[in-house]
Amino acid sequence: MTYREFVVPDDVEILETLGVTPEQIDDDGPGTQRLTFENDGHRLVLTYDVLARSVDLHLTQNDATMLDIRREGAVRLVPQWVNAVGSVRIDFDTDELTGSLTLTVHPTISIHDSMLLT
Repeated sequence: MTYREFVVPDDVEILETLGVTPEQIDDDGPGTQRLTFENDGHRLVLTYDVLARSVDLHLTQNDATMLDIRREGAVRLVPQWVNAVGSVRIDFDTDELTGSLTLTVHPTISIHDSMLLT
């Protein structure tokens, strides 16, 4: 399997774009961080590990799990704020698959996933 780097913006860029600061959850180094978004009873927790190139996504509504995704092969995390819509796009690329996971976090929470064979 071909190694591809997982490129993630620094904490300041994420804070300035989306208004949240990544939470360090791994005491052993800078590898694993968490972003939490809350809106209208929904809670979206995005955990990403730069070294493992993995992403975990957990969506709850009023404390009930609605969606739980684990994905490997991440190559880019892009925070965006366009026309009053905040989102995070995670691009994936492996030898067999390519795609993206787009998480809209403002004004409402929604998820769009696309993964195709290369």
